Amino acid sequence: MTYTNRPASSFFSLLKSLLSHPAKAISAILCAALLSAALPVVAQGGGTGSLQGTITDATGATIAGATVTATNTATNAEAIQRTSDAGFYSIAALPPGKYSLTISAPGFQRLEQQNVSVDALSVATVNLKLVVGAATDVVTVSEAPPLLETSNATLGLVMRNDVYTALPLAMNAGPRDPTAFVQLVPGVQALSSQAAGSSFASFNGGQGYHNETYLEGIPMTSAGTQGETRGLAYGVSVEAVDQFQVETNNSPAMYQGQGVENYTIKSGSNRFHGAAYEYFRNTVLDARGYFPSVAQGRPVEKQNQFGGHVGGFIVKDKIFFFGNVDRYAYRSTSLPTNQFVPTSGATVG
Repeated sequence: MTYTNRPASSFFSLLKSLLSHPAKAISAILCAALLSAALPVVAQGGGTGSLQGTITDATGATIAGATVTATNTATNAEAIQRTSDAGFYSIAALPPGKYSLTISAPGFQRLEQQNVSVDALSVATVNLKLVVGAATDVVTVSEAPPLLETSNATLGLVMRNDVYTALPLAMNAGPRDPTAFVQLVPGVQALSSQAAGSSFASFNGGQGYHNETYLEGIPMTSAGTQGETRGLAYGVSVEAVDQFQVETNNSPAMYQGQGVENYTIKSGSNRFHGAAYEYFRNTVLDARGYFPSVAQGRPVEKQNQFGGHVGGFIVKDKIFFFGNVDRYAYRSTSLPTNQFVPTSGATVG
């Protein structure tokens, strides 16, 4: 979540009321904790990923009834499924992140496959083989498995946080736009800026505003615009985005629009993490334009975007939190220009 500048009077009134009534304060904290635990399940339902695959033995025969457990390495949350008669498993509604897959079956050694990546809006296929042996023996594979997308013919790109935060992103009379990197995806054309500053794009030669923009799987369509990006660009900081997905062709029917953009927000984990940042542009760092003279100097342009974020756990393995604060300030002036005012004689020739 991202906080922007708003009048603080209502906030301080609420804070004063809670401090004067300890019982109300305790109740409010408990309600907030319960909501923070429940809301991610609802909000992330449409912006999650899936794991699927087939479990076989060394001869290639499928193993029915094997237990497949997907464990999120950041939160230790588990999802458990059993393979079908054909040895197939499918685990849906997984929040994006790193997972560890554990497979066990009677008469076979237990297999633990680590470093399995799950992205939003995607179905990762991980096929694994079990070896005959005692169930107490454990085979651990730390190398990431090759992820094969065989469930659909969707074309697009996933940009994770490590790449997202490493790419340069300029401030241009407006805050840094988290939707600007969409132009790097093959098939995206005609990236433009709206009057309010945020960008929108057309996919594969289509018209603008024919795509849909999602935040954690929730569409950002307004009453008059499909694929509205202003709420995302000015309500979510770049530093708060964990990853984004762009699908330019053959998007699933559950998602509307000619193309799909989905942005996933960072979340808390069993480790505390955070950062503070500031990005700035200043007149003293600007080059003088071609036309302004040395006497005129450079126009004043000062832009600052600063803030910070922190995440962690309230109850380990149970309740997590993440918060982000971001502020943008812009100050500028125009260079003076010379104007000629004709005399009364000149006006009459």
